[in-house]
Amino acid sequence: MRKSRFFSLLCAFWPGAGEMYLGLMKRGVAIMVAFWGVIALIMAFQVDLLLFILPVLWFYSFFDTLTLRNLDYNALVELQEQDEFFFQDFLGEKQ
Repeated sequence: MRKSRFFSLLCAFWPGAGEMYLGLMKRGVAIMVAFWGVIALIMAFQVDLLLFILPVLWFYSFFDTLTLRNLDYNALVELQEQDEFFFQDFLGEKQ
């Protein structure tokens, strides 16, 4: 099923929601947990140095959603079948 370009753009403004809307639940949840986890750490431990991570996560999520939305349908379906947490790309872990 094709996804709305306008609604995927709106979802892209909320970290993780755009990926979840496009069917990549693990990736979306991982981004959302990372974003809100950083906010919780900042509030709990008053570590303002972590504030620089928030825009990085937000921009990653925003542009990842837009990039995923511009994939053709078959490529998106293939990614949905391989849905992985976004940090697995950085750690090199494959199941």
